[in-house]
Amino acid sequence: MSTLRQRHDGPSVAVQLRRLSDFIRSDIDLLKIDVEGAEDAALGDLAGSGKLRYAKRLHLEYHHHIDASADKLSSMLRLIEENGFGYQLRAIAKPWPVEASFQDISIYCYRK
Repeated sequence: MSTLRQRHDGPSVAVQLRRLSDFIRSDIDLLKIDVEGAEDAALGDLAGSGKLRYAKRLHLEYHHHIDASADKLSSMLRLIEENGFGYQLRAIAKPWPVEASFQDISIYCYRK
């Protein structure tokens, strides 16, 4: 069992984790990833296992600053680029946020 931090106040919830890479065995037209803060782990596992090469396109819902002290967007984009993808970013247009505040960022990735 592992614990995944939630975006809202409240108790932690223990969930059983399974590796996405264990389920990928053939080409994928579009892989949608929305794992509520575990994007680094999920994409890292896919890249490390060689399974990311099966995806032609990704739609990644990236949760920026789910941990306000962690700035990991650049490492996520680097991993995407190193695995042969180009990308487009979209975030909800709001007034400038408070520093280190949470943001949902959609990242659409396509093979180059």
